[in-house]
Formats: sequence, C-alpha cells, structure tokens
Amino acid sequence: MIDSYSKGYQKVLGKVRGWKGSTINAVAVARQIADRWGVDAACEYNPRLNCFTYSMWRMKGFIVKPNEKPIIIHIKGNPVRLYFYKLVEEIK
Repeated sequence: MIDSYSKGYQKVLGKVRGWKGSTINAVAVARQIADRWGVDAACEYNPRLNCFTYSMWRMKGFIVKPNEKPIIIHIKGNPVRLYFYKLVEEIK
C-alpha cells in the first residue's frame, strides 16, 4: 500500500504520474532515498532523470563511487539495484 502521509512522498507521486513503471516501486525507492539522505533528497528523485541501474549510468558516462551501496527493490521477485545520482560520479 502506498502511504502518502509525508509531503515528500506526495511530491514524488506527483512527479511520477507520467511514469510508465510502477508507482509503488517509485515510492519504495523514494522511501529508501529519504531514509538515507532525507525527505528533501526524496523530493529530488525522478525515476526518468536521476536514478538508474549500473549499466544505464555507464551508458551515460558515469561510474558508481567506491563503496556505495545500491538501492534495492524487488520487481516480480527479482532484485533490481538502482543508484541515485548522489552515488555516482562522471567518468574522467
């Protein structure tokens, strides 16, 4: 169930209306972001712009910073590891 009790989650839900993925998964990612970096960071979350898999970040010219842990959500029983923009840096 989606709990939109916090303003941060409500903003995320507003951003992902056009999102073709699951809103429930987007909120789960936003919740993990809020746990790590706060509600302000969760408000910055946009699944189309700043939170991708390792391979997608590589294609965009970024690498995951050393010792950073991914955000893990489960989609149809399979773990998906995502990296918020705060976990990556541009390849030099």
